[in-house]
Amino acid sequence: MQFLALALLVVLVATILRRAMTDSQPKLRQHIHKLLFYLSLAVLVVLAASGRLAWILAALGGMVAAIVRFAPVLIQLFPLLERLYGRARPGGERRTRGDSPPSSKSPMSRAEALQILGLEESANRNQIIEAHRRLMQKLHPDRGGSDYLAAQINRARQFLLNE
Repeated sequence: MQFLALALLVVLVATILRRAMTDSQPKLRQHIHKLLFYLSLAVLVVLAASGRLAWILAALGGMVAAIVRFAPVLIQLFPLLERLYGRARPGGERRTRGDSPPSSKSPMSRAEALQILGLEESANRNQIIEAHRRLMQKLHPDRGGSDYLAAQINRARQFLLNE
């Protein structure tokens, strides 16, 4: 039985490959999909004939059940893993979501600081502190914000309060 399935598989693969070599690119993709389908079908037939299919199906069922059970936990871990490992920068540094290139350490003007915090020229100390707190709640790196933006907000607050 296994020899018959293997011989049928070889004939099928040879036929599909011969057609694939003579067809255009879109047809090639269709032939490859057919080939993969028939290979999968042949593997299932061989496993069923040898009595091993039941164990594989039981293992697949167990894996599906485990994935369904732990899916909420896995979904919650994705942002943590992204923050933990970060996307690598060319220099080998880590990058968090929304990062921009680090700013130069040039001094900030009052107009820039007010613009960053979203304040008007007449802002007092309490308004500066409130604007800083409100923006940091939205853009803090621990809440998915960017290190760069948080640093800019902190620099703007520091500049305006030390004037």
